[in-house]
Amino acid sequence: MYEANGDLSDAARAALSHLCRDFHAGEEIPMAPRALQLVYKAAVHFGAEQVDIVSGYRSARGRRAGSHHTTGAAIDFRLVGVETRTLAEYLRRFGRVGVGYYPRVDFVHLDVRDASYFWVNRSRAGRHGWDRPLPRRAAVREEDGWTPEWDLPWFEPVIAPVDSSARADFVPRSQRRRHRRR
Repeated sequence: MYEANGDLSDAARAALSHLCRDFHAGEEIPMAPRALQLVYKAAVHFGAEQVDIVSGYRSARGRRAGSHHTTGAAIDFRLVGVETRTLAEYLRRFGRVGVGYYPRVDFVHLDVRDASYFWVNRSRAGRHGWDRPLPRRAAVREEDGWTPEWDLPWFEPVIAPVDSSARADFVPRSQRRRHRRR
């Protein structure tokens, strides 16, 4: 996976980008190295022998242009033998990531971005539901302290503990948005 200097190897990036290609459109682009590194880091952390990729790159045809999937900066995945809720909680520890937890379809969305954002989406397979943002206290956010070294599988940053009274899938009533069906 890695070169001696700690960079993601070109061969590994090419192979993983091929796995993350858009199967429907038959298109492939180089995936963001950091997204690939964080998936690998999570697999190493949990000792997972298999990573199931649900979706990686998605061509922009007929899709939202602002999606991180269309730039190769997002991966929807699960680790075999690891609860997706636990995986999402782990990924929220890192700065400058987007982490979505999808409990009904059993996968985690991970993207790399400038400022972290976390959400839960309880929609069923084949349906687009509402993303419910998680309150800031639901995870440790280390935007300013993040360095590229954090993404290496052998590096575990020292992070302040998460507020134990916060449940990762709980959104206080005052922060919930009500939606009317028409």
